[in-house]
This record gives sequence, C-alpha cells and structure tokens, in this order.
Amino acid sequence: MVKFILVLLIGLSNLSKTTPCANLWEQCGGIGWNGPKTCCSPYVCQYNNDWYSQCLTGSAQSATTVSTGTLTTVN
Repeated sequence: MVKFILVLLIGLSNLSKTTPCANLWEQCGGIGWNGPKTCCSPYVCQYNNDWYSQCLTGSAQSATTVSTGTLTTVN
C-alpha cells in the first residue's frame, strides 16, 4: 500500500503545470497583481494604468491617454 501511494505521489508531481489565464473582463496585470498575467485566447491584456490591466477583445494597445501641460507651484 505504501508503494502504491509513493508511486501515485511521484506520478502526480510529474504532471505538467499549466499557467492559468484570465478570461474576458478579468484583471491580467498591474502593480501588486499576483493573478494570471496572460489572457485566454482570443483575448488580449490591455494596459489601463500602472495598477490595472484587463483582458479585452481586440489588439493589445495601450488604453491610456497622455496629456501635456504646465505645472505651476505657488510658494
């Protein structure tokens, strides 16, 4: 019986480990994110900001807008 359990445990440890993927609308990245960082096909991970990226349809393009301006400080 012990041999059977040992063989079973060794066999299970040799199974291929798959990386989970995120589905449509799920988070796929961002600062501190510990979940899946890839999206299940056909979805792509689209960057929203440093804290959040999400699985969406379409091409992997940045969803951010950069604005330029002048910052004035008053002492």
